[in-house]
Amino acid sequence: MVGTEKQFATTTTYIKGDANYDFLKCFRRIVLLKKHRGCGSIKIVPNAVPPWILTECTPAFLEEFWTCAAIIADYFYTFFPHDSIHMQQMWLDLLDKHFFPAARLPHNCSVRVAELRCTHAQAFTEQLHEYSDFMNLLLRSVGIPAEPLVTLEGVMEPTVTGADYGRFRSDITAWEQFLMKDSPGFGVDDKDKVYPKGKIKIDDQGKTQTVVHVPRGALAIVSTYIERLREIMELIYEDDPKRRHVLRDFDNTAFDMSQQSIYTSLDGRKLVVEPMYPVPNSANAPKQPRGPADPGELLRNPGLQQLDESIGKYMIEKRPFIHPDGDDQFHMLTVTRSERDTTTLGPDPDIDPEVFDKMFDDWDLPPELGGEPYDLCS
Repeated sequence: MVGTEKQFATTTTYIKGDANYDFLKCFRRIVLLKKHRGCGSIKIVPNAVPPWILTECTPAFLEEFWTCAAIIADYFYTFFPHDSIHMQQMWLDLLDKHFFPAARLPHNCSVRVAELRCTHAQAFTEQLHEYSDFMNLLLRSVGIPAEPLVTLEGVMEPTVTGADYGRFRSDITAWEQFLMKDSPGFGVDDKDKVYPKGKIKIDDQGKTQTVVHVPRGALAIVSTYIERLREIMELIYEDDPKRRHVLRDFDNTAFDMSQQSIYTSLDGRKLVVEPMYPVPNSANAPKQPRGPADPGELLRNPGLQQLDESIGKYMIEKRPFIHPDGDDQFHMLTVTRSERDTTTLGPDPDIDPEVFDKMFDDWDLPPELGGEPYDLCS
């Protein structure tokens, strides 16, 4: 590989065996896919019946699309493990921002024009998902990570589940999409975020702030642990009714995901937690399915949504998570954290964070309340 030095080391040419790629030419070729003359499209025609016109993809576009797919796959297998982190990210951006978007309408099911799809759409989307799976398998074979590195988004699954996970970014895991700094996989614009309890104005005198958007699945986990902790408080109260205050104090201080809260973390950072949900019809908004996707378990190739539903049927004494504000929206939490201010004393000097790191290691219930360790992770 031959590189030229600018602000960073840029790989300009990739050579190995018969593989010989000029990065700039590959870059332009993939970026221009969306503007290819033969790319299918849907045009809205006012005052017409029907009010839209479908133009199908041409064979020339499909050939160019799959040629670019082959170039990308060859890069991932041959050069990706040995490339710089910067160049790896550039190729992943080509996937997310240019290659996969060129495969969208009219190949996916749009809410507004669900019936308008190219005649080859079903086969095309199936091949595209197989291509995505192939690249992840390919990367694992050369020792990259076990987690899928390539995430196909923007094109519906071959079997529509009703679930839409919004904008996901390749190269990070499902949880990292939301919980990494600034939630890189959560692409809803600020104007499309609804704060039902209002938005707290944060004045931290110019401190750097980071934001994460906690998804519905994480709220379900938090809710489960709150319920378990309350069960412990109930056991204590039942054993000694004079300790009613234990249950009362827990109810007064337990985290309420439907309300705003402001507190200082153990390391001296201000955290603001606010209930939020995206406008359902906004771009990149995650959406939850309405009702079971496969109640009869008849699908030959069920996705994660159907698998989750099937497992839920046989979970004894397990209730589905219901948000305190209802399930009509995709409820989330926006957590804004101020970076530590090094000009102040920082965290409370009387608090030793290491003590709290180990506070649950030896947490056993008294023998009269069960006699066995209460495993919070089970």
